[in-house]
Amino acid sequence: MLRVLLSLFFLSAFASTSAAQTHFHHVHLNSTDPKAAIEFYTTHLSGVKAIFDGAEAVWTQASWLLFTHVKQPPPSEVVSPLFHIGWGADDMKAEFERQIKLGTTFQTVLTDGVELFGAGTRDRNFFMYLDGPDHATIEVQSAMHHNFMHVHLLSDDPVSAAAWYEKYLGLTPRNQLKTERAFRGIPTGPSASSQLDNVTFFWYPTAHAKALYGGQWKGRTQYATNRGRAIDHVAISVDNLDQMLARLREEGVRVLTPPRRANGLRSAFVLAPDNMELEIVEGHPQQPASATAPSQPSREISPELPVAAATRLSSSLSESKPHAKHVWRDTPPINEDGTVNAYVEIARGDRNKWEFDMAANKRAVDRVIPENIGGYPVNYGFVPQTVSYDGDPFDVLVLGPPIEGGSLVRGAIVGLLLMNDEKGYDAKVIVSPLKKGRPEYAPTARVRQEIADYFRRYKSWEPDKFSFVPGWGTGAEGLSLIQMTHAFFLECRQVTTTSCHIAR
Repeated sequence: MLRVLLSLFFLSAFASTSAAQTHFHHVHLNSTDPKAAIEFYTTHLSGVKAIFDGAEAVWTQASWLLFTHVKQPPPSEVVSPLFHIGWGADDMKAEFERQIKLGTTFQTVLTDGVELFGAGTRDRNFFMYLDGPDHATIEVQSAMHHNFMHVHLLSDDPVSAAAWYEKYLGLTPRNQLKTERAFRGIPTGPSASSQLDNVTFFWYPTAHAKALYGGQWKGRTQYATNRGRAIDHVAISVDNLDQMLARLREEGVRVLTPPRRANGLRSAFVLAPDNMELEIVEGHPQQPASATAPSQPSREISPELPVAAATRLSSSLSESKPHAKHVWRDTPPINEDGTVNAYVEIARGDRNKWEFDMAANKRAVDRVIPENIGGYPVNYGFVPQTVSYDGDPFDVLVLGPPIEGGSLVRGAIVGLLLMNDEKGYDAKVIVSPLKKGRPEYAPTARVRQEIADYFRRYKSWEPDKFSFVPGWGTGAEGLSLIQMTHAFFLECRQVTTTSCHIAR
């Protein structure tokens, strides 16, 4: 019995470890003109030209777009489980105009999400489908960034398909709808979504494709393979390919091809739900040193505080009333010398997730981060007299050695960590203590990598939570966010039933 229990323990630990080591690696596309396709993805969307194993490719945020040259136009009908790939835009109306000026052909023009779902708030969430190179379907949708952000799949059973990817490939569950849903005859449920790094996987029912592309489905009873099509496949990376394939075989997953090395990759294909051929790659994506960023649309800071955040602000102020002097309520965010005040909740290296208790005017342990996730790689806290888009004070990361929790530190802004989580936009300003009037520490490439890696994974153990880090912002952007979240604190305290808009 002891041997059986130990065996089960080690198998479980191995499966968990394998899942935790997966990352999104690339999207592979077929094109009759890869050079023209690369030009499109680096001008119409947020990609940069780079070289992968000697071939021209696109680096987009934290993964690759790879291309195979084909002589004949690849099929692009929506009859495979791989529906489309998607990017974000923070001002969809402006982005629509920009795409028009670029000469983009649209499969679906700018559309309010209410028109598809029949619910929500008008003029808030938009989407459009671009007709990409070789007629690949590309979605652009409302977001707080302009980054590559999702892969949309189709399935006979979306909820079960998502569960498969979560079980075998380590994706983090996000949302699921188990019941049927349709609006104006277009089914959008059952549906599901899961997260891997900064990429969301969405699943819609097969009926969605049949409603929109019925002619393409005439006489068809099952999905065509995705291989050989305009969007050929997506790839997920692991540390050890042989171990992963052995585990998948043991658990009944069909391995379609043995490991082979080609085009700079050692990889194999497995069969995922709905006839989806998925590539498993050994070794994780690395940003190329040769990648140079093109001019990107500016990241506009929204002057609107969502209603839930405004309500949270009102509650926090009420909770702070019994205290004559309150750390968050009464400490200015910026000092006369331009330094920022940072209240440290969590010391570097601490696995305790401390949260500031507004009513108690001090921090308290909310939960403990698992050992495999590790302690915070940087001192973590908030800027006083601010409220961010999620209703919490605006987050701050303080560089340098561990600082005792509960301390108030003065520092200079040296950058901004861009981040989104299940609540929405969740950027964090980077601050360094001063030495002889100058920042003592800098966010070097190594420090930024360590911080980004941690905040990409630190919620992976919590159900229904996720995080992804699309990149880095400037110190000026960090200052602008402090000023905006301080304005929210000052001007939105009486708003509890609507969003709060700050005039600029």
